[in-house]
Amino acid sequence: MAGFIAVPAVAHAATPCGWQADEKWYSSPCAEAGTYFHCTDSNTPVKIHIEHTYASREMCVAPRETRLYADPSIGALKNVWAIGAC
Repeated sequence: MAGFIAVPAVAHAATPCGWQADEKWYSSPCAEAGTYFHCTDSNTPVKIHIEHTYASREMCVAPRETRLYADPSIGALKNVWAIGAC
């Protein structure tokens, strides 16, 4: 009698932590919009650094998902990362 291995169904991938651009422009690291997902087990906000084409800015965000958009005065989104507590 041949045995078999039970394999659980593949779960949908969890939302990755950090910056995820919605769509990057061809051959460019820039995006019109995207999501910063702050993964945490607590309800503690975090300060993020937002790099645009022509300038950078910082802001505090709550845990989980924060939508970010390009700003005509400082350009498209290039990268976002956490820099510490608020």
